[in-house]
Amino acid sequence: MRNIFFPLVIVILILSLILSIWLTLIQSISLFIVLLGLLLLVSGASHEGGTGITGIPSAAKVSIVWGCILLGLGGALFISSIVQLPWQVPLAVFLLGLLAAILISLKK
Repeated sequence: MRNIFFPLVIVILILSLILSIWLTLIQSISLFIVLLGLLLLVSGASHEGGTGITGIPSAAKVSIVWGCILLGLGGALFISSIVQLPWQVPLAVFLLGLLAAILISLKK
C-alpha cells in the first residue's frame, strides 16, 4: 500500500490544481484536504490483516483517524467557503469528524 500512496497524493494534488480553475483558493485548498482525508480513510480501511473495525492494526487505525480529522476540517472549510452559514455549521462538521476519529481511536 505504501508504494501506491505517494502517486495517489500526486494525482489528488493535480486534480485539486485542475479544479482550482473554477474554485477559489480556499475552496481548492479545502478540496485538497478532503481528498487527502478520503485517501487516508481508504488506505487505512483497506489495510491487510484487519477484519472489521475491531481487528485493524494500529497503523491502519492511525490512518483512519487522521482521515476522519482531515475530512471534518476540509468539509468545514469547504462548506464555509461556499455557503454563508452561521459559524456553528462548519464547527459541527469539524466536530463530527473529530468525534468519529475519537470513537475509532477508542476501539480496541
